[in-house]
Amino acid sequence: MIPKPPYAKDLTPEQEIAEVPAAEAPASPAVWDAAHHARGGGPHTAVVVPSLTLDQSELRRSRG
Repeated sequence: MIPKPPYAKDLTPEQEIAEVPAAEAPASPAVWDAAHHARGGGPHTAVVVPSLTLDQSELRRSRG
C-alpha cells in the first residue's frame, strides 16, 4: 500500500492523534468478518504486520 496524503511528517501531533481512528478502521469489513467467523466468533487478537518491498538489486546485495 502506498501512503496517501496527509503524510505523518506533515501532521502536527494533534492532527496525527486525530487520524488514529481512521487508521484503525478495517480496510475490508469482509476480511475482518471472515477472521471473526474462522475463530468461531469468540474473542481473538489480530496482528497487522506492515510489509516492506525492496528492489531486487538491493536484495541481491544483502547476505542472508
